[in-house]
Amino acid sequence: MRGGKHADGAATVRRQWREWMKVVASYSGRSWRRGGIEPDAYLDLHAKLLAGCRALAAAGGAEREFYDALAELARPWVSLAVLARTDREILSHLWERCREADRRLHGHRPRTGPTWSAKPLLLVMAGMAALFGIGYALDERTSLFGGRVRGLVLGAWSAVCALSEGERIVLLGIIVGTLAAGLFAYARRH
Repeated sequence: MRGGKHADGAATVRRQWREWMKVVASYSGRSWRRGGIEPDAYLDLHAKLLAGCRALAAAGGAEREFYDALAELARPWVSLAVLARTDREILSHLWERCREADRRLHGHRPRTGPTWSAKPLLLVMAGMAALFGIGYALDERTSLFGGRVRGLVLGAWSAVCALSEGERIVLLGIIVGTLAAGLFAYARRH
């Protein structure tokens, strides 16, 4: 496997590796849904991934040991039933090893700064704030919402103002804690 064939084989293994990682993620609790692949399709994916890794390792070169290690990492997980019977802690460790291998396979350097895994949640929050602000502005100038948005905002603000300083700190802690827990849970899955 030299030149173009090697590059094609490496691209195929990268694609198969990502598909296989999705399955591992679903069984290790890193994904919202479980499975997502039929048992026969998994067997086919697993066999092709191992064959691709072995072919790239057999071609020699600087990456020989890496592709051997990749095949050894995937080799024991022969079926969905094996994944389903395996302890979650073992699968979590497998997931971490898969992520490390994936970074090398796709040429990513380890991140040293903040990650952007919270980006979707932050975008949703910004969108909601913008819609709420537009609704408030429209509500004040027109009777589009019949005063509901403005009344909701003023009612919530009045309730917060009526709280003591200690109660406001507790409320702020609840809000920040909830956001942090959501961001942490999202980041753990990705």
